[in-house]
Amino acid sequence: MKLRQCQWGVAMAMLGACSAMSLGDGQIPDRATLDSILGANQTLEDFETFVITDGGAVNLDVNPLDDTSIANGQGPGLVEDGATYRATTNVLQWNGNAYFNLQSKTFLANGEELEITYDPIVTAMGIDARAFQGYGYSGTMRVYDAGNNLVGTINFSLSSGGAENVFLGWEVSAGISRVTIDDLSHPWSPVVDNHGYGRGGGFFIRLSGQCPGQKTLSWSGAGSGQMGIILGNGPGNYTIPGGPCSGTQLGLSGPGGLQLYNIIGTNGGQGQVTATVGTGACGKWVQCIKTNDCSTSNAAGPI
Repeated sequence: MKLRQCQWGVAMAMLGACSAMSLGDGQIPDRATLDSILGANQTLEDFETFVITDGGAVNLDVNPLDDTSIANGQGPGLVEDGATYRATTNVLQWNGNAYFNLQSKTFLANGEELEITYDPIVTAMGIDARAFQGYGYSGTMRVYDAGNNLVGTINFSLSSGGAENVFLGWEVSAGISRVTIDDLSHPWSPVVDNHGYGRGGGFFIRLSGQCPGQKTLSWSGAGSGQMGIILGNGPGNYTIPGGPCSGTQLGLSGPGGLQLYNIIGTNGGQGQVTATVGTGACGKWVQCIKTNDCSTSNAAGPI
């Protein structure tokens, strides 16, 4: 079963040359994408270390809080290394499991804004925002780069609280120095949990946009040279049976074989192409492979 050159049929015509902008940068849509970006390089803070009674909440006697802090007689090591949590207007608060029907231990600033700073800076982060049962609200996460410039904003809302949560994630290949999360309509920040962060590495691709409609394929960490864009029907473990890159295992599946759509330049390692996608391409998955050394990106999808 060989790879075959073809168009996407209904398809995705690659438009123009690769952009020189920093790619992969932007909002991360869900935790699975964050996990794919960071892999084993991710640090995950679940806020479960602090000892607190179920249903209770405690204001901490330290601000800011990091992995070296001793808070209310507990610590150090209450949070993971690399992130510092600061209440910019009041004090930090740790919530016990089931507090206002929250589903685990959680964290907030008992003031309008929670600031999280990273040392060293990270390239991607994501966090679950939650609300107290009966206190739905709207909030904003702002993302700042290594030069402390605002590079991203996510507005979100939670209606019912409790088990409800919204994932907030962002990637900046040049580095994220800090994020702020606030809710100006209440005297406390959004409740946060499951904070993942780290520095991504390797050959990574990401899809964004609508299908059918405008779709963008972006990549980073590809190095110089050329790469092939391969389409499959879904994730899998297809091994190229012959010809160039014979024996290389891809993260795609058939049936009916895979499709080598096109070979394009890597633009020095990162870039993007945008296309108009028809309904026949929706649901397929994409992976890129370097033509010089047969190194592969992650598989991304569905389109």
